[in-house]
Amino acid sequence: MNQEPTLQKPMDRLSIFIEFIQTNPRSFERSINISNGYFAKQKKNGSIGSNILEKIHHHYKILDIKWLLTGEGHMLNKKNVFIEKNPEIEVMKNKIQILEHNLEGISTQMNLSKAV
Repeated sequence: MNQEPTLQKPMDRLSIFIEFIQTNPRSFERSINISNGYFAKQKKNGSIGSNILEKIHHHYKILDIKWLLTGEGHMLNKKNVFIEKNPEIEVMKNKIQILEHNLEGISTQMNLSKAV
């Protein structure tokens, strides 16, 4: 998910991550222990406070903070994907495997459609 930094703001990229982990903004807010509605308020200006970034980084080490801030690189911090043994990471790892499997199936179907 490489995105030009000018095309999206950090809050837009955070929304992509929240959708990727198949949760909603309220659940995400609770998971990092911030107030209800923070993201709705911040969505207008697109910025994220440094204290919130620290909380996100602490709870979601799988998320690459550089990508979140700039859009450069990849959404997932691959060096941390398999290091920690924490239930949340394990759930995400399983979701990634399912998504990769689904993408392989879609790719196969698309190739078969082109061949016909």
